[in-house]
Formats: sequence, structure tokens, C-alpha cells
Amino acid sequence: MTGDLAALDEAGAIVFHGRLKRFLKAGGEMISLPALEEPFAKKYPPTDQGPRVAVEGVETHDGRRIVLFTTEPITLRDANALLQSEGHRGVMRLDDVREVEKIPTLGTGKTDYKVLRAKITEEK
Repeated sequence: MTGDLAALDEAGAIVFHGRLKRFLKAGGEMISLPALEEPFAKKYPPTDQGPRVAVEGVETHDGRRIVLFTTEPITLRDANALLQSEGHRGVMRLDDVREVEKIPTLGTGKTDYKVLRAKITEEK
């Protein structure tokens, strides 16, 4: 088991859909954190300074906590409205938005989700 989520398309090619660790379970449904992040990444694409948005979440004893970290001023209401306009309903929503100075990145320039996950769990 690699933790990769993939499927075969009509032509028999393997299509990569993400990793299991980037999913949370809520209300009996699997929530794809990359799918929640995608509309924000389209609206706020990365700049020379790095990514401007990242979605991370944790499962808690109360359920789940999904947070949009962003360098842009956006309210929770507006963020969830954007998700709804993209067809995300029900449990496919954010619980919080945190404006940050910079999205943490790895040496490769990719988002460091481990640091963001720690920021969510530190608040408890």
C-alpha cells in the first residue's frame, strides 16, 4: 500500500487523484483536502513568493477541523461561498480561515502541510 489514490481512465491510463493522508472522514464521507484547496489555488495562484493558499485539516474527537491558510484577506463566509459555487456541499466546507504572512514550504517549494497540521492541533 503506497497511500496513493489512483484509477484507470477509459483509455486504460492510470490517473493520480492524490494521497490517502490528504483526506478526512466526516459524516461518513471522505473529504478530499486537495479538492477543497483547488478553487482557492485557481483564484489565488502561487507567486514568486510561493503559494498563497493551502487547506489542511485534522480529525478530532468532535469530528473534524478544516482550515484555509491564506496570505489573502478572505472571510470564512466568502471562502465557503466559493466552495459552494464550485459544487461543494454539506461536509465539503471549511471550519476556519487563517490569514498568515507566508504559507510554509518545503525545500522543493511545495506546501509543508505537516507544519500547517501542527498549527491546527496546537490551538486545542
